[in-house]
Amino acid sequence: MKAVQRFFSFHFSEKSFVLKASIFLIFIRCAFLILPFSAVRKLLQILTPKSQHLPQGPKQRTKENIAWVVEVASRRIRFTDNCLVKALVTHALLKEEGYPSSLHIGVAKKETSLFQAHAWIESEGQIVIGAPEDDASNFIPLPNLDGILS
Repeated sequence: MKAVQRFFSFHFSEKSFVLKASIFLIFIRCAFLILPFSAVRKLLQILTPKSQHLPQGPKQRTKENIAWVVEVASRRIRFTDNCLVKALVTHALLKEEGYPSSLHIGVAKKETSLFQAHAWIESEGQIVIGAPEDDASNFIPLPNLDGILS
């Protein structure tokens, strides 16, 4: 109940941003159920404007605020709490706001011989969302996908 009360205490622009992030999370998660990664990425590009068309003035939201909203929304919408879904939504929202952003996917092999993958977003050399819970050096990054998929 506190979360609902807190949401309604937000300014209209913040409420609309939380709803937008929530809709993107649900849309991307559902799209992954029926579409391959490349198609999901293209759909997300269609839904968000290109950053070069935005003015280069002061930003409306900080990178940290964008990541926080995506994290909080994904915790409330349980089936969207997935690193790739959160990374793609954060990537789109950062680009829409005019921040440079790159999607990284890494793989790791655990001692139990299990294959594990993880996605995160970097902007200006810092991880914005998806910092690996384990040591980041445990994940071997795959080739950068931005040139191929942006």
